[in-house]
Amino acid sequence: RFLIESNTKETIVVFTNKGNMYQLKGINVPELKWRERGERIDTLIKGLDLYDEAIISAFSIEDFALSREILFFTSNGTIKKTELSKFNSNYSKLLALKLKENETLISAELISTNREPQFIKVSTMKGLQFTVEEPKISAVDRNINGVSLFSLPMGDEVSSIEYTEEYEYKEFYVSLSEKGILRCSNRKNSDPIITITSSNSELLVFTSKGNVHK
Repeated sequence: RFLIESNTKETIVVFTNKGNMYQLKGINVPELKWRERGERIDTLIKGLDLYDEAIISAFSIEDFALSREILFFTSNGTIKKTELSKFNSNYSKLLALKLKENETLISAELISTNREPQFIKVSTMKGLQFTVEEPKISAVDRNINGVSLFSLPMGDEVSSIEYTEEYEYKEFYVSLSEKGILRCSNRKNSDPIITITSSNSELLVFTSKGNVHK
């Protein structure tokens, strides 16, 4: 599943769906012949149990002091960025980020500190597919929660994401029925509340009690 180039001077770093980071010195990887099957990584890294958690990302790190960051994304739609140097440790296991109950880590990307924000294509377990703009966020420590980008219907969660530089902005109508049903369409309808918006706009909803929702 993961094919990375490394050497005996580098450190192999893996992130799991439970928000943990594990590391293994390259010099401790057994040298085998190309026909041999190799060894399970959880027999080489103390504390890693692949029957309990799954690896979602793997990198070979030459120097933790380099200007790099780890960009995280969770099943609840939370995004977070942490400097690579925060993972420089003698421990084989570190908590990469805090997760809520039933929340999992689905993506961990190694990026440059000067990388420009992109767009995020999101797919969910129940078949939703949409694109959101990646926010400009500052790198935070490992024990600080991330930023929630959106909310999903109850029982649904993000299954996969893809970062992309390409996105087509669109204009469309958003309407609200008398029963509180929100609808999007490229045509006007007879709902009592309707407005035209675009992909790069935010929708504000005001209630009779003076509350505002975004």
